[in-house]
Amino acid sequence: MKNPKVFLCHAHEDKAFVRELAKRLREKGIDAWLDEWELQPGDSLRRKIIDEGGIADSDCFVIVVTPNSIKSNWVNAELDAAFIKWTNKQGYKIIPIFWKLSIEDAPLTLRTIFGIKAENDLKNLDEVVMKLINSVLGLSKKPPLGEPPVIETKNIGLSHNAFVIARLLCEKSESGRKLDPIIKWEDLLVLEISEDELEEALYELEEEGFVTIHKALGAPRGISSIGANDSLFWKLDPIVKGWKPSKDALKVAGLIVNKGSLSAKELQELIKWPVRRLNPAISFLVEHGYVLASKTLNSKFVSSWLSCTPKTRMFLRHKL
Repeated sequence: MKNPKVFLCHAHEDKAFVRELAKRLREKGIDAWLDEWELQPGDSLRRKIIDEGGIADSDCFVIVVTPNSIKSNWVNAELDAAFIKWTNKQGYKIIPIFWKLSIEDAPLTLRTIFGIKAENDLKNLDEVVMKLINSVLGLSKKPPLGEPPVIETKNIGLSHNAFVIARLLCEKSESGRKLDPIIKWEDLLVLEISEDELEEALYELEEEGFVTIHKALGAPRGISSIGANDSLFWKLDPIVKGWKPSKDALKVAGLIVNKGSLSAKELQELIKWPVRRLNPAISFLVEHGYVLASKTLNSKFVSSWLSCTPKTRMFLRHKL
């Protein structure tokens, strides 16, 4: 791999700083072009710096912007040449390093380029060098992008409107259990679905067993509100919440098998999940008959008490 070549544009009064910068760059494999290292007596400054060597062969133009350099005619000539190359060569970079000069006092053409700020006493020189190397090499501190979540939509089979309503119920639920939430007809109208389509979508969800429709005389379309059913959560949470109640149910079943029976409160203390995640896992087990569950109503859990049965062990054995 070819070492990237960087041309260092600067005023001669700032040579000590630029020389140190060039040394550090070369130590890191960056071919820094510095006039005092490249020019020989008798060389043409224009050809060696602009036409043939420095700027012409560079991959990147670094300009040290200081009170000295912004007044230098030669620095401005080099900058003009760099802008011409930047215009004609895709990927060519111009990187300003602002030193002993506020960005607001720099030439307008350089203020429009995101640069590097060096402290007056150069205490942040290591940081300046690292930022410069990262820019020259095109490196970024941005964390790597992970795989997108798998959206399981193949087996949902809902129409768009029905899915929008189902998702709203999942998002609004605090406990992930039957009748949480209950949403009034008029509150569903904010979804901007026509009343005909809304009514159709609600009956579609009822047919799937996802909601209970509450009816009332005099209510629009005879529907006063809808309430979520337990199955809504363990079927749609993989899409809406990102967790899988069918997988969570395995962990819950394992704990029940180990203990013989557990209260829902004990389960939560062991598993450390919020109620919103635990309840769909419990309802999955209950609705499939994999556990013996108490039918005592509880405002917090789907079931207050869960006991192991042969089906619990079979479910665990076949799924693991």
